[in-house]
Amino acid sequence: MSTELKNYIKREAIKAAEGHHPCIKQSVFAMIEKDGKEIFGSNKMLNDEVTECPRELQGYVSGAGYHLCTEICKQESHAEVDAIKAAEAQGIDISGGKLTLVGHTYCCNNCEDAMASVGIEDIIIL
Repeated sequence: MSTELKNYIKREAIKAAEGHHPCIKQSVFAMIEKDGKEIFGSNKMLNDEVTECPRELQGYVSGAGYHLCTEICKQESHAEVDAIKAAEAQGIDISGGKLTLVGHTYCCNNCEDAMASVGIEDIIIL
């Protein structure tokens, strides 16, 4: 995948985040494609006053301390689930769709389960 595609996904996911900021520690963006439609999500923070990652401040390693994302940053979901919620809000059937992820090296178990439950068939991690 090209840098141009990565930048496109980031740009569109930020627009879809309705003025909120992506995660300070690791901004992650997702795009679901199905039947020529594109739906975007990000791991946006709803608490725009956060200036440093609470997980880093408390010494958590990658994959741990996610409760702080919810409690302090007011993050409702990871990018994959955010994109799924956006599709549901728009009434778009994404069963059989493809999800492209930018900004992380893997999908957590919760996100994998969420994608499987809505029928995402292909996951590409850039």
